[in-house]
Amino acid sequence: MQYLSKLSGLGGIEHYAHLLTVVGNADQVMRIDGKSEYDVGVQGESTCRISLPSGQVLVLDSNNKKVKLLNQQYQLASHCNVSGEPRCMCQITPSEVGVNAGKEVQFIKLNNNQLVKDRKLTFQHECLGISSHQGDMFVTSGSELYNYSLSGKLVSKLRQDKSNTQTGKKHIGFISMIKNISL
Repeated sequence: MQYLSKLSGLGGIEHYAHLLTVVGNADQVMRIDGKSEYDVGVQGESTCRISLPSGQVLVLDSNNKKVKLLNQQYQLASHCNVSGEPRCMCQITPSEVGVNAGKEVQFIKLNNNQLVKDRKLTFQHECLGISSHQGDMFVTSGSELYNYSLSGKLVSKLRQDKSNTQTGKKHIGFISMIKNISL
């Protein structure tokens, strides 16, 4: 996440050349060589937020209310409109992502290289952040962190902090980090 926050392009993906070490195995090193910029904007669109699920490149375009699938050359292969103002996206299965917007989580599937709207869950609270781990979905309202089943059943309220409306975002980042390390 820290790497993505340093990217400067809007509507593009940039690769920077530097050495990355994989956490947990000091002998394994990944190297990214070169820098490339790809314009993934559609005429009249502005900013994008980028998520890199396993094996696919998906772009959450919040301002234009779309999820975009990019091919290996970072060209637009498919897109899917989402309702509301999408804020965050996470991988649920190898071919499904969850996108939160307003008080909803919308599920979008990848089917024959096309993005297709699937089911939608509606909650009583705002959905500002989302993450998934081992069949559970974690959603933050900003001040609360909830654990839901993928069918939308509340498993537990993990954290509530009314002193600051944005505290839940940090918890979602922590859960995402734990998920990535444990894989």
